[in-house]
Amino acid sequence: MPSIRSLIAFVFVATACGNDRASDLELVQKTVIDYFAGISQHDHQKMIDATTDDFVLYEDGMVWNNDSVFREMDRHRFSVTYTFENFKTSIDRQLAHTTYFTTADFIFDDTVKQTYHFIESAAFKRSGDVWKMTFLHVTTRSERAGQQPRYDTIQYAPEYYAERVAQFKTEPIEKGRIIFLGNSIIEYGNWRKLLGDSSVINRGVAADNTFGVLRRLDDVITRQPGKLIIEIGINDVSQSIPNEIIVRNIKAIVDKVRAASPKTMILVISLLPTNDDVEKEYPDAFNKNHISLEINRQLQKKSKDGSFVYVDLSKQLQDANGNLDRKFAQPDGLHLNDEGYKIFVRLLRSGKYL
Repeated sequence: MPSIRSLIAFVFVATACGNDRASDLELVQKTVIDYFAGISQHDHQKMIDATTDDFVLYEDGMVWNNDSVFREMDRHRFSVTYTFENFKTSIDRQLAHTTYFTTADFIFDDTVKQTYHFIESAAFKRSGDVWKMTFLHVTTRSERAGQQPRYDTIQYAPEYYAERVAQFKTEPIEKGRIIFLGNSIIEYGNWRKLLGDSSVINRGVAADNTFGVLRRLDDVITRQPGKLIIEIGINDVSQSIPNEIIVRNIKAIVDKVRAASPKTMILVISLLPTNDDVEKEYPDAFNKNHISLEINRQLQKKSKDGSFVYVDLSKQLQDANGNLDRKFAQPDGLHLNDEGYKIFVRLLRSGKYL
């Protein structure tokens, strides 16, 4: 990956107000640039140096300070390039104000590219020979042609995710095993009992999504599994992450494992349907079976390149209406009961994957 520093590009159009103020205009603009360079470089200190102790950031109705911005930055794996234009700055002795446009080109988890366009304004106080930003207001330019929608990529339970990942790191590295990888549907399966194999490794994390799996994939690759069974995506669907991003992430999971562990047999299990009971406990997943079905179609198509085996479990578990059959489901309409897991294993065995 190229250096973050090499990715940053800046374009300024400054308002000149005479030679005496030219240096202050440049310093004010440099403060903005330094702050966002801190984000690009994941450099908290650079951001602190550019702001006052009581700095506040407003973004599309949300209120942040530096500490909350740092926490949000640390939750995501990203690189970003910022381009600034049309700076209009005014200075009155110890105070300054500027407005400008920003384009932010993000890459999340080394795979997902997103571009955002913002209108921003900032206020500053002079501190000795430097200017410190006291306030920043960021508004999305949603009317811009081609503006892509913004969506949350963080798992539903990030604290639990962190606990599970920490637990995984304490376990011994055993190579060549069967690993089940995914969300709660994987985590809640008693795979060792179901398969009669005490060496099976469970790498399910409840509430996880494809972005979370990509972040913790090194734990799987290190173990060089003999067989890897992946079931992931329903939480992405619930979060309204676009289909193409979900499919791209699942294929990225496959490709990263394939590149680092070429002898691993990789199975991708279809996204499973839900039933109407899901509306009460998991309303974000309600009435989205058509989305899961389309993702399954795309996954099946992707499997034709031979990088993974697509296993259609959804057909085995659905009722006549295409919903998760209640005889295989927990009362929440999303998770599998014991009978559902038996069907899961029976399908794997019938395909001679186990």
